[in-house]
Amino acid sequence: GGGGGGGGGGGPSQSVAAWNMALRARLQCGDRAGAVRLYGEMRSAALEPASGVVAPRPATDTLNTLLAGFGGSGDGGAAGRPPPSEWRWLLSDMGKLGVAPDKFTLATLLRLQTDLRRTRDVWRWGRGRRVRRDARTWHHLIEAYIEFGKPGAAPRLLGAMAADGARHGWGWHASGARSNNLYLRSLLAAGEPAPPPAPLPAPAEPAAALSTATLAAS
Repeated sequence: GGGGGGGGGGGPSQSVAAWNMALRARLQCGDRAGAVRLYGEMRSAALEPASGVVAPRPATDTLNTLLAGFGGSGDGGAAGRPPPSEWRWLLSDMGKLGVAPDKFTLATLLRLQTDLRRTRDVWRWGRGRRVRRDARTWHHLIEAYIEFGKPGAAPRLLGAMAADGARHGWGWHASGARSNNLYLRSLLAAGEPAPPPAPLPAPAEPAAALSTATLAAS
């Protein structure tokens, strides 16, 4: 079915969360056409009130669900990422619907870029729209610099990430395992030797042997 867009009243048909779940389910099942039809009902209800379609107005989560579903994970390198024509129309709809992007929008867009120039453009786009960055968005930016041939920038960007995190209360992420892995990847990609591993902690002192008298007393 099309997702129940014709339902009336204030019941489940009006729950944007439920419609988003239906969109996600269709995308996970590979039913892209069904997801487009369902989203089309939401879009029509918002932009064409005279159409009589009853559906919730798309929210940021709605567009993020579609963007991730149409764009894919972004894994597997630039060659495996879809062309912008597959997902750019969703950004246009964001503007038409007055839907603000968030950090998940930014993270998804960073993953989808196929060169460093486009990645930088997306970063500037997010900054211009005052999207609050987090560890995930910074990590995707740094990964792009490593992937697209500028690994020497990674230490500087990790420092900028730590400063941003300190300002906004998530600074502990900057020293996490993923940040450390990116730093090592940047060194290897730049042809520099990785630092030696930290020494293992000294073994704990063995417990003192119980004396015969102690055993007898117990």
